[in-house]
Amino acid sequence: MKHIKILTLLVLIIASSTLYAGNKTVTVSGTIYEKVNDSYIPLSLANVHCLGTIEGTISSALGDFKMNLKEGRYQLVFSYVGYDKITKVIEIKKRKNNEMYLEIVLEKEKETRLAEN
Repeated sequence: MKHIKILTLLVLIIASSTLYAGNKTVTVSGTIYEKVNDSYIPLSLANVHCLGTIEGTISSALGDFKMNLKEGRYQLVFSYVGYDKITKVIEIKKRKNNEMYLEIVLEKEKETRLAEN
């Protein structure tokens, strides 16, 4: 009876480690900037949404963002009120360091640029 309990425990440990290994995620991080004349300024509180999922985040005061995604192909949408949206297609594959870094530049919407001039 004791051997059966130990064997059952070993099977559960091996099964759970196999399931965990198949669900590895990659940390997708980066910085969102706004272009002002010839300068790039970090854009805080910009939205980052992964289409077709519930994953999303906002950028920090320094324009930084971070999210974890499983392997696959995704469309990330970067947006901010008064700025043109950018959609970037990324493909998450097994990586040695499990990280991906992006730099995104948002520009003001055309109507906003015309109103300022």
